[in-house]
Amino acid sequence: MSIRDTRRKLAEETDDEIRAAEAQIETSTKERNILKLAQSVLAEEPRAETKCGLTLHYALTSGYFQKADCSECGETIQGYQKNWRYCPVCSSTIVTTETEETPNDRLARSAVKEAVAAAISS
Repeated sequence: MSIRDTRRKLAEETDDEIRAAEAQIETSTKERNILKLAQSVLAEEPRAETKCGLTLHYALTSGYFQKADCSECGETIQGYQKNWRYCPVCSSTIVTTETEETPNDRLARSAVKEAVAAAISS
């Protein structure tokens, strides 16, 4: 094997080693950032427990799942089940669950929600 071939082969091996070292550095940096984020989250004070109520929609959307509105975050949750203890969106503790009396209840809630949002923005 000539000197040029040997040098070319060694240069390729060196390039491979450099790429492997750079990949390892990148992985170590990502792990370090993840660990720092975990450390900062664990150092925070625990959030105060919030309580909410769910209002089940008057009519089922389909025969397979039911929708509910959370009083804390205002989101509509699809697929409500009776054994839920926490809102899947905001993690508030579910205290009460009630069913709408008429479909107009939902329209009234959405109108109030829009009015409050408009009052806040102006």
